[in-house]
Amino acid sequence: MARGTRRTTEDRLRAALAYCMTGTSKKAAKLCGIPDRTIREMTEQEWWPDLIAEVKKSKDGELDAILTDVIHEGLGIIQDRFQHGDEVLLKDGTRDRKKISARDAAWIAAVMKDKRNALRGVASKVVEHRSTQEQFKDIKKELKTIANTDKPEEDNNKALH
Repeated sequence: MARGTRRTTEDRLRAALAYCMTGTSKKAAKLCGIPDRTIREMTEQEWWPDLIAEVKKSKDGELDAILTDVIHEGLGIIQDRFQHGDEVLLKDGTRDRKKISARDAAWIAAVMKDKRNALRGVASKVVEHRSTQEQFKDIKKELKTIANTDKPEEDNNKALH
């Protein structure tokens, strides 16, 4: 294309996509076949930021769809292994299924529960384990506090004299 020739919308899109993928005009030029200088000039145009934003939005949508497919496929595999066990290769070369351990099943269930709760916006609750003796000490402190605040005023006045 001759110098000074206006680029088509398709050229601009190719340049913007290549630029987003590589991060530099030089690498983008190699990828899309549009000269580095032309891409650098495009980056200075007032329409460039909007075009880049649109390209990123489009790519984000594509990535979201791919990641969603991977997640669904992965969850399907986990569900299959959870229900039917892991595949194992036997000495004779055949394949069989070995049930997963209780520890692995508990770990999978706990992780899946946490992920589901995060999607639902439910915070995971951390439970504090304290000994019975510590709990009794706390109750004793509370009872003393209640006993001291529930005394009639005249008893408190006597204590002052």
